[in-house]
Amino acid sequence: MADTYYSGRVHTVMYEDPAQAFYVVKVALDSANQDPLSLWLGSTPEPMTVKGHIPGISVQIGTWFGFEAKPVNHAKYGSQLHITRAPIIQGGWDDDKVEKALTSNGVGYQVVRAIRLQYPDTFQQMLDQADKLAEVPGVTPLGAETIVLRWKSVQANYQTIQFLADLGIPSAKIREVWQTFGDDAKEVLTKNPWALVRVEGISFQDADNASRQLGLDPNNPHRIQGAVLAASNAGLRRRVLVHPGCGQEGRGRGAEGPPRCRHPGPRQAHPAGHHGGL
Repeated sequence: MADTYYSGRVHTVMYEDPAQAFYVVKVALDSANQDPLSLWLGSTPEPMTVKGHIPGISVQIGTWFGFEAKPVNHAKYGSQLHITRAPIIQGGWDDDKVEKALTSNGVGYQVVRAIRLQYPDTFQQMLDQADKLAEVPGVTPLGAETIVLRWKSVQANYQTIQFLADLGIPSAKIREVWQTFGDDAKEVLTKNPWALVRVEGISFQDADNASRQLGLDPNNPHRIQGAVLAASNAGLRRRVLVHPGCGQEGRGRGAEGPPRCRHPGPRQAHPAGHHGGL
C-alpha cells in the first residue's frame, strides 16, 4: 500500500535533533487531509503528531511542508504519522502551495495575498519578475528582489531534496549532503555522484549506486577519483591520532610507551526511550 501524501504547518516542535534532521512535531494539516465531516461542521481538528526525518528545510513553528507518511496508532500516544519521505511536493506547485511555502520562508502573508490579488492568473510567473512585483502596492523594489530570491530558493530546496532522495540517499544524510555542496548539490552530483564520498557515512558503493541511477559511464574519471578519496577517508578514520599531553591522566611515572588517547564514542543523539514512544 502506497504511503499517503500530507501537507500542513508546524504547530508545535516537541523534539528536534537538527544534526540528524529528526523531528517530532505537531502539524496542523491542510484541509485536503482533514476529516470531511469536521470541515462540514466547521470544527478545527487537533494538530497531528508527525515523526521522522525532515532534511533540507528549517523546521520551526509556522513552517509549511509536504510529506509522505504511514498512519500509526500508538498504544500510549495515540494516532501519529511516521514520515517516509519529506519534504516533497506532490503534483507540482499550485498557487496555494506556493503561497504557503513563501509565507513559511519569510515572506509576509499580506504581501503574498497582495501579489495574488494583483496577478490572479499569472501569480507564479510574476514571482520571477522583480519589476512586476514592485508594482504591487506595498512592495518595494528591494522587497521585490527578496521575494524573487526566496521563491528561487524554495524551488531549489525541494528539487535538490527530491533529486537526492531519488538517488537513494538516506533522509538522515540529505542534510549533510546539503551542507557539503549547498545550492550546487544537484548540478555537481549530476555530473559527479562519486563526490558523495566526501560526506561521512556515505560509502563508495553508495556513490556508485547513485551513478547507476544517473546512467553514468563506469569508466568516468570521476569514479577513480571517488574511489581514491573513499580509500583515503577510510585510512584516516582507522589512524590513531596522538595529541600532545593526551593520555597523561592516570599514567604512572613508571609507565612505558607513548601516551594513548582515549576517544569517546559517538554521542547518543537520541537516548533510549527518549522519543521512541512518540
